[in-house]
Amino acid sequence: MPKAISYVRFSSGTQAKGSTLERQNALISKWLEEHPEVSLSSLSQQDLGRSAYKGDHLDHGLGKILEAIEQKKIVKGDYVLVEAIDRIGRLSPTDMIQLIQNIVSSGVTIVTLEDDVEYSKEGFDTAYSDLYMLIGKIQQAHDYSKNLSRRITAAYESKRRKAKKGESIRIATSFWLTTTGSLIPEKAEFVKECIDLYLRGYGTRRILIELDSKYSFAKDIHPSTIKRWLTNKALLGTWTNKGDEISGVFDALVDEPTYYKIQREFRRRAIEMSPEETYGLSGLVICGECASRYYFRRKRHKDYIIIYSNCSTYLKRGKLHCSNNRAWPYEVLQAIFHWTYDDTLANTVWDDTLNQLSEKADTLRSKLEDVEHKREKVLKLYMDAQSDDALYKETLDDLKIESDAIRKDLIFLEATIEKTVFMSEDYSNKDIISETLGKADTQFTEIQSDPIYLRDHLKKIGYRITLNCDIAEARTNIGIERYSLKKRSQLYGCYIVELVLPKHSMIDGSTDEPMAIPSETMYLAISRKGIVCSEPDIKSLSDTLSQRTESDEYLLEFPQ
Repeated sequence: MPKAISYVRFSSGTQAKGSTLERQNALISKWLEEHPEVSLSSLSQQDLGRSAYKGDHLDHGLGKILEAIEQKKIVKGDYVLVEAIDRIGRLSPTDMIQLIQNIVSSGVTIVTLEDDVEYSKEGFDTAYSDLYMLIGKIQQAHDYSKNLSRRITAAYESKRRKAKKGESIRIATSFWLTTTGSLIPEKAEFVKECIDLYLRGYGTRRILIELDSKYSFAKDIHPSTIKRWLTNKALLGTWTNKGDEISGVFDALVDEPTYYKIQREFRRRAIEMSPEETYGLSGLVICGECASRYYFRRKRHKDYIIIYSNCSTYLKRGKLHCSNNRAWPYEVLQAIFHWTYDDTLANTVWDDTLNQLSEKADTLRSKLEDVEHKREKVLKLYMDAQSDDALYKETLDDLKIESDAIRKDLIFLEATIEKTVFMSEDYSNKDIISETLGKADTQFTEIQSDPIYLRDHLKKIGYRITLNCDIAEARTNIGIERYSLKKRSQLYGCYIVELVLPKHSMIDGSTDEPMAIPSETMYLAISRKGIVCSEPDIKSLSDTLSQRTESDEYLLEFPQ
């Protein structure tokens, strides 16, 4: 029984929204109904949004049909069904004749459905008029595409010239822009919130979940679309076209420091990919033996759920690869976290606030990298061309001037940063210090108020809780604090943990002299709600627990 191999193609992605695909499929169905002796082959192909003038389809759908003919999967007596001959290609007449010859010489018949004409080897051998008509159609299709390409290229170049002059142009723009490059208020605000959440550590899926109730169109956006937005220079107002980039064509959504901050975060995540994290401590607890992350697991126990953690290497690969088999309850780790992280966070927030100029320096370095990359590309084109083209030289000169200007600004800024950090230690300028402290305090509160932002920030700055079997360690301003899990008290519903504070020194307020503080041991009672109380020894802790009532305050209560 002969087979019919259908082939559907159109060149523009926008045609998918119209009737092109539906029309071609309807013609195929109609032909099959009229030829019940022929069945549709599973080798049928589609090339949606692929150019037949440039030959893109030869590496995809049509290419697979040609390969099937060569491999004798499509044989003599079979049919290739197309709407018109130009669906097979709009290549030059010579290339098209060769392409069609390769198909029909194997005994396969091409059927053009719009005019119900069959092209076969036998037909060409006996009716030369068919061949002449085919050549005419091929020439007409090629000329049409050639002229269309010329007109589109000319229009595109005209828009580029206007954009360089600062004139308004109309082009297909990004989601948050009109066709004239102006911001669409609601969509622009949505993208800004996406960027803000992304920089706080949110994944693209979580971002859409967070914004779904606020923006009606959020449900129609795919997470991968947000990733494309994050690397699009249209955020800066720059048109990245087929020639050189042109800035100032659109309204900018973000400034340069923010844009390059997004790029650094994007590259960081590409290198440090990790699954979606459920727990607030995910990625912050590591094994002291093998340095692997700890996994958190849930287990139902009577009327409540216990969350506990183990070294991921031990769980996956066993004792031969890591002998650290101690399971730690989540509430104990949570207590250690809330007892220790704020020192690390406060220090880094202060440093971040003092070093805002460093972000500007990073922006300049990224811009310098972009310009140098452009120079390398232009220089390679110049060398490959082996010509004395003035345009290449002019472009290289312009890029050299731009590179030198950025480099000069960067050298000055780096020197300024060193001076600013040094001067910040001089507390004689109360206004500057007060303003800086205010900014630091605002940022500290902002980070603390968002658990995802807090976790991601602490991971970046290196805060970790390290577990070595029964010992947990966390670094604070006074040194490394060590926590030892002693037992679980069924009577009081809490864990008993020994805390050893390191010896350290502090300034005596009365003399301004450093005062040595010896190592100190204390015992903590930790429940699912937080740290219940602390005492210098086990007996005192037991006495305190026995006298507590439900109305008593916690020493540290976990955020809800």
